[in-house]
Amino acid sequence: MPSRLLVALVALCLSLAGGCSGTALQPQAATDRTVVTDCGGPDAPYAVRNQEADGHWFAVRGGGRADADLRVTAWQLLAMLGDGSTLRSGPWRGSVKGAVKWLRAQQDDRGRIGLRGDSDWLLDHVMATWALAEATRLSSCTELVASVRAATSHLAEQLVLVRPSPGPELRLWCELLAASAAQIEALTDERGSRGFEVGAAILASRLAALPVAAPATDRERAAQWWREARAGKDVAAAVVEAWPADPLLDPLRTLYLTAAAYQFGGATWAGVTRRIERDIVRQQIRAGDERGGWPASGPFAAQNGRFGVHALSVVTLEIYYRYCRLSCWE
Repeated sequence: MPSRLLVALVALCLSLAGGCSGTALQPQAATDRTVVTDCGGPDAPYAVRNQEADGHWFAVRGGGRADADLRVTAWQLLAMLGDGSTLRSGPWRGSVKGAVKWLRAQQDDRGRIGLRGDSDWLLDHVMATWALAEATRLSSCTELVASVRAATSHLAEQLVLVRPSPGPELRLWCELLAASAAQIEALTDERGSRGFEVGAAILASRLAALPVAAPATDRERAAQWWREARAGKDVAAAVVEAWPADPLLDPLRTLYLTAAAYQFGGATWAGVTRRIERDIVRQQIRAGDERGGWPASGPFAAQNGRFGVHALSVVTLEIYYRYCRLSCWE
């Protein structure tokens, strides 16, 4: 792991117990994963220091709002999975297990995760569902299949009811989920059996049947460019022109721009890496109680708090250092 990311994640040592108790799945093409022994110490990474005992991240404690807990916990889980920890192995194994347990506890009998009555909930739901799907895929664990299936099924039902039609950001996360779900369905169990259907085809078909809404905000435009880059479209000029003066003011938009540039590669990616070095790596807090985090200000931080800014900055750096384990970059 590159030295700067070691700084970004502070010290990857805390005694984290636990793992997945479900049946192990076997990828079609097996890959070896190194098991890192957990160790205790006072220099635990920022995310672990700030995780609640029940496994989630309390956005209010980080300066955000209570209704952001679902998405912030999903982002933190994705950051840990992207770094290489799973339910079975890795330095953040216990934190991954805690986050997964909390997300599953928020799910009702209709598959809805952390149901709220506001218009932002469905996006939060799909973010949480993708995080659970990635935990299932990367941990090769059947324990989460039913939760992912139920959440994906409810999402597919809701997509046809969304008015206006789903925008680029919601579509992006649905597409990421559909791709991850398809990989779960390609896994086999210990006996070589398959059949872990989680709704990938249904979700993909629902998305394909819906009209495409035009992006209404800068963040949605960035999400659309990532979607287009994933499809092979040249979005280089748009991404470079749209790079923000302070990427931490909306780290979700910054993540989308970074991912689009990475997908496209070449000179565009080289230019973006220099900006990440200048605008994100060098802004990280190096000392004090907030060491390992990033400055948080503006409307995004007011809603999602320091923990939201931190999680998305870490995922952005995982792309920057070209080793993110999430399915969208494999």
